[in-house]
Amino acid sequence: SDLVMFGLLRLGFGVGRLKRTKFVFVHLIGCDVSAVKRGRLNSIRFAMEEAVKRYASTSLSLADTAPEDLGLEDIIKRVRQTAVVDDDVLASDGATRSIFSVEAFRQALAQEQAGVEVEEPDDDAVDSEAEDA
Repeated sequence: SDLVMFGLLRLGFGVGRLKRTKFVFVHLIGCDVSAVKRGRLNSIRFAMEEAVKRYASTSLSLADTAPEDLGLEDIIKRVRQTAVVDDDVLASDGATRSIFSVEAFRQALAQEQAGVEVEEPDDDAVDSEAEDA
């Protein structure tokens, strides 16, 4: 690809009291980007990173990354390396010391998706509310 892209990943980990959210700034460079385009767009990386920081406090910057190097396991490994984990809290909850893991990410994602689902209103309930109004 001949694109240079910037983005922000929001990664949730764990559930309940151990729920953590990490934000990752990403700077992707396609394999077919010309040297001139790469240099021109790379020069705005710091401005893009500062713009993103107005919306989220990033824990990690993945810069000059090729899209094929952006696997879930690799990203989570890098987040884990930069995160401070309170081992005493984890031990008292009987949790493993892998709050920043693919499993914890998938648990948080499942919980988030379950909470985001919106039930369709019951047609009879909508009709009765309209009559009461």
